[in-house]
Amino acid sequence: MTDNLTHTLFALFIGVILIPLLNFKGKQRMAYIAVLLAGNAPDIDIIIRAFGAGLYLTNHRVLSHSVFGILALAVILMIIFSLILRQKDYWQYFVLALAGILAHIFLDVITAFGTVVFYPFNHVRYSFSIIPVIDIFVLIIFIVGLWFLKIHPDDRPKVAKATLFVFFVFLIFKVGLHAQAVESVGSINDYKDVNVVPHFLNPFGWRTIVKEPDYYLISDFDLTIGGFKEFQYYPILGNGKLEASRKSLIVRQFLEFSH
Repeated sequence: MTDNLTHTLFALFIGVILIPLLNFKGKQRMAYIAVLLAGNAPDIDIIIRAFGAGLYLTNHRVLSHSVFGILALAVILMIIFSLILRQKDYWQYFVLALAGILAHIFLDVITAFGTVVFYPFNHVRYSFSIIPVIDIFVLIIFIVGLWFLKIHPDDRPKVAKATLFVFFVFLIFKVGLHAQAVESVGSINDYKDVNVVPHFLNPFGWRTIVKEPDYYLISDFDLTIGGFKEFQYYPILGNGKLEASRKSLIVRQFLEFSH
């Protein structure tokens, strides 16, 4: 999952843009609270952690991050804030909550962890693996934007739009790096099943994972030097003990998550 500080700041910038457009008038404080809660709402599935790490691993970013979960959370937040404020314009809070929740899902989908967006129709974890779970460069962009919000209070929507523009330019840059890393790894030996995971500190660094019929090939690749570090080979073994381990609850949960 993307860290909650990044989720909160992303939702804040979206709120700065949307709240004036939705005409909340004198209730902007509550509107900001609503969008910030919405930006973190899908992670309510953390309560599953109380029933075991394995169960949480396989069910995190599933129902609460799915199409149904997105709509349900938006409706719940809409009802809560509309009732608290005795406001009849429910649609304003629904739009605001939906925007904050979708922002959360977007950030989660572009990490390597993945999100089961179309549950229960399928159990595929969609992941674009563009940024790590905690991306310090995204945080820097958002924190700088937050500072400009503070020193330019009269231009808040413009500052928010500029911040999000820089953020999306950075993401486009990472998409290009991702594609280049995949192509570079695949060209070594005409590898087909190639996955790359972004490095935490180096935006040009990627952990590469190649799956072949008999082994996994893992290495770190740095686009700044155009080279790989030492390759590590992990043979894919098949024996009775491994097959028997698949009957274990923990192993089954891990395999379900990893697929």
